[in-house]
Amino acid sequence: MKLIYGIIITFCLILFFARSSVAIAPVPLNENIQYIAILTGDEVIPPQNTGAYGKAFFGVNEDLTQLTYRIEVYNLYDVLMATIRLGFPGKEGPLVVWIFPESPPPTPLKIKGRFDGVLAEGNITHDRLVGRLYGQSLSALIQEIKNGRAFVQVDTLLHQIGELRGQIEPLFYSE
Repeated sequence: MKLIYGIIITFCLILFFARSSVAIAPVPLNENIQYIAILTGDEVIPPQNTGAYGKAFFGVNEDLTQLTYRIEVYNLYDVLMATIRLGFPGKEGPLVVWIFPESPPPTPLKIKGRFDGVLAEGNITHDRLVGRLYGQSLSALIQEIKNGRAFVQVDTLLHQIGELRGQIEPLFYSE
């Protein structure tokens, strides 16, 4: 079953990357655990009709104390913020990590006009967790990701309740 799931995800990623005219170099991530979120307007609640799209890459170090990330967005206008939130697909959820900017508040408008490229990249450690995960170890967030309960959301001036969203899913596992 894992093999079939991996083949399906790989095929979908090939199709997604093929339609993108922008070449994206992979972010250096841990070989054992790697996650990706495909960001679209279809996943937002309610779904948004947008020409914007993006990808979020995540890797975890071996001792589960650091989550490396890179968020890329394209054809996005007037970016307010990007966050990691908890929730299953189709469900809203609380904010647990500020990605862009790295800390609140998200105003004034951080990026005016059209934006294409790397919105944010860096490392998340336990001290960046907020909300329900505040004060917990980073492994609490990693467990939520493994359980399929974490997603990336990008908000804009026009779509302040989210223009892009994508569940954080395992890309592959090396065992």
